[in-house]
Amino acid sequence: MGEPDLVEPTSPRRGERASYYSAVCLETGEVEVMELEGNSNSVTSAAFLRQLRERHT
Repeated sequence: MGEPDLVEPTSPRRGERASYYSAVCLETGEVEVMELEGNSNSVTSAAFLRQLRERHT
């Protein structure tokens, strides 16, 4: 503790990060992605599930 970093951090700063929901079909390998604006919550989770249902009946 208290020692300087030996390597400069490479993580993006808050606001420069990108967050996504994603799912992979185990049978076909097809990937479904939804980029998030802001943080994930129950509303964004439900939206991703609706997207999956609409595109993969």
